[in-house]
Amino acid sequence: SNSATCQSTVTVVDGVNPVANCVVAPINLFLDASGIATLNSVDLDAGSTDNCAIVNYAISQDTFRCGDVISSPNTVVLTVTDVSGNTDNCSASVNVSDTIRPSMACAPSSVVIYLGSSGLATIIADSFDNGTSDACGLASLVFTGAPNPVTCADLGVSPITLIATDVNGNIDSCTTSLTVLDTVPPTLVCNNISINLDALGSATVDASTSGLYSMSDACGVPSLTLDGGASVLYDCTNLGPNSITLVATDGSSNSSTCVAVITVNDITAPVVTCASSIQVLDALGSL
Repeated sequence: SNSATCQSTVTVVDGVNPVANCVVAPINLFLDASGIATLNSVDLDAGSTDNCAIVNYAISQDTFRCGDVISSPNTVVLTVTDVSGNTDNCSASVNVSDTIRPSMACAPSSVVIYLGSSGLATIIADSFDNGTSDACGLASLVFTGAPNPVTCADLGVSPITLIATDVNGNIDSCTTSLTVLDTVPPTLVCNNISINLDALGSATVDASTSGLYSMSDACGVPSLTLDGGASVLYDCTNLGPNSITLVATDGSSNSSTCVAVITVNDITAPVVTCASSIQVLDALGSL
């Protein structure tokens, strides 16, 4: 029954790596309004194991932005670490999508545009925009409701729809209006003319008088007044030069004025009527 005792140090080592298990199906992430999506490590884990315990889960990318939409699917690596520092990793696919529509901002009041001298005006979509934006950027900004260019046929107010499409194909719209105005006066040129009184001693000058004027307007035929009326009557009291004011007014109430000189002539010879017989007294004062 003799015995002896001694002590020894036993070091226990965990040399077994954990087993990393990632989800098989692709993970779908959606960007928020600021163009950012966040991924958590637990989103990739599909039951990773270890003979002792896993103390850390780390992923190679946890923040995704607009550029990751184009590169989808994105490969993300999950690394698991146990209490002894042993590691293992696996990878999963992450699809990043942008489903946020553009943030629309139409002009708060009607957009006013003026026709040019040719009766045309070109408009652009930016004219109706008041700060439309998108986190990933806009691909196009267009409008509907009016032709481009606008013409005299579009005078007045028209409802406008502004449509924005972002780089990922999301679309939204807002509404405003377009006011088309014509502020260009008609072109009016007066000419000095001569007129002849008729046999009754009168003559009329009106819009149909040849050579009196020339006028034009991009948006139609203007109306014409002469000294404020439709016509002017001349008679013998007006012989010689007379000034007359012509005013052309278009459909948008724009007007132009010019002055013409009307020279009134009397070219009708007088009518002489002779007596049918003449009786002359003799020297004695009798017939």
